[in-house]
Amino acid sequence: MSLAVAQATLTGEEEQIFQDQVMPMLRTRLLPDFVPRAASTIRSAIQQAKVRFGIPFGGLIPTGSQIGVAPLSGKDFNLTNTFTGFRQNITSANAFTNVVSSITTSKFAYLVVLAIADVEPVVRTRAVQFTVGGITHPVIWLPELRSSERQFQEIEPFIVSPASVATLGVFVGADTGFAELSPWGFVVATQNYLISTTFIA
Repeated sequence: MSLAVAQATLTGEEEQIFQDQVMPMLRTRLLPDFVPRAASTIRSAIQQAKVRFGIPFGGLIPTGSQIGVAPLSGKDFNLTNTFTGFRQNITSANAFTNVVSSITTSKFAYLVVLAIADVEPVVRTRAVQFTVGGITHPVIWLPELRSSERQFQEIEPFIVSPASVATLGVFVGADTGFAELSPWGFVVATQNYLISTTFIA
C-alpha cells in the first residue's frame, strides 16, 4: 500500500501549457505505449510541486513566481561536471559501478525518471539499478540500449522527491571502457533552480 501524497490539480491554463510544451517532447522521444504513463508521472510531480512550493506551473519558461519543467541533466544529480558528469570510464568488469553515489537531490526539485539513455558510440552498459530514499529498486536489464540505434530504453517511470538520497549503479560486462549512461526524464523545480547553471542544495 502506497502512502498518499498531497497534490494540487492543474488549472485549465496549466493543463494547456502541459499539453503544448511537455507532451510533444514525450511523443517525440518515447514509444507510443509509454507516453500515457510518462505523462501521468510528470503531471503527478508537477501537482506535488504545486503543493510543496505553493506556486503555479509555468511550463518550460517559468517566471520567478512559478515552477517549471526541464530535461534532466547531471546538475540534477549534483555531479561535479554538470553536463558531462555521467560519462565515466568503467573499469570493473561484470560488476556494478556507481556513477551517482549517495547524492542528496535538491530541496527545490522533483526528478522524474522515464528512461535510460547511453550516447557513447560503443554501448557497454547492460543493466542499471537505482536506490532512492533508502529503497533499492529492482535491477533493470537494458537490451534495447545495445540492440537498437536509439541507444535508449523506456523504463517504469518514477519520481525522486526533493532532498532524497539517490544512487545509480551501472553494470557492464567484460567490455569495460567509457560509458555515458544517464537517466532520461524531467526535473520539476522552482525557477531559481532551473535557471542556475550549478546545483542548488
